[in-house]
Amino acid sequence: MFGLIPTHIGALTRLHQLVLQDNNFSGTIPDGVGNLSMLEHLMLENNHLSSTIPESLFHLSNLRELSLSHNFLIGSLPSDFSSMEAIDIIDVSANYLVGNLPTSFAQNGLLSNLDLSHNMLQDSIPASFKGLLNLEVLNLSCNNLSGTIPKYLANFTSLTSLNLYFNKFQGEILDGGIFSRNINSQSLIGNVGLCGAPRLGFLPCLVDSFPSNKHLVCFLVPVLMIILGAIAIILYLMNRKKNRKQPDAMTSMDMADVISHRLVLP
Repeated sequence: MFGLIPTHIGALTRLHQLVLQDNNFSGTIPDGVGNLSMLEHLMLENNHLSSTIPESLFHLSNLRELSLSHNFLIGSLPSDFSSMEAIDIIDVSANYLVGNLPTSFAQNGLLSNLDLSHNMLQDSIPASFKGLLNLEVLNLSCNNLSGTIPKYLANFTSLTSLNLYFNKFQGEILDGGIFSRNINSQSLIGNVGLCGAPRLGFLPCLVDSFPSNKHLVCFLVPVLMIILGAIAIILYLMNRKKNRKQPDAMTSMDMADVISHRLVLP
């Protein structure tokens, strides 16, 4: 099938599943889809849909699966996911989404599969993600995400698949949890700032012998400058005193020569 998704589809208020995947639909996702309050499965992946994702989709309280992957969707993800009380799977991978990862994902306690890969999302993984305790699959690969890998991911006992490859993560690779079980080098490849985990082929993390405490550094630098300045002043005064004494000694010698010379003369 091809063409546009009919706008009057929003009138089918008793619809439980809307499965239009693997077609050639283009254009926008009708706002009316957000009126399908009984909808549990919305499958629109592998089409040619464009424009932004209607915010109304994220207010479907009975929706369990949302799949919009492999389209041409743009814009950012909505900031509020709290209305999606039953959501289990969110897959919006392989689009052109930008912006940050919404912190409100953490309010979806039933979420087990989150795939945001192959977009242009940026910034770090929010601290609020630690509330996704039922997460089994997390795919954030091929974005512009940065920062360190959150330590709480090693505590997710249900997490069986984690993909963070080709981002801008940095710092030490965690130990424990999924990082000791189900992860391999392909899951983290393409993050040039990562280190540690030799078994995965990453270089060891360098230990900086210089004090890492910024406050200590800010204190030591002025103190060292004062000490060096004091030493310079002392050396200058000593050299000046030495130069003053040397002419006096030469004058005394000259006077002794004159007296000696006069005594010799008849």
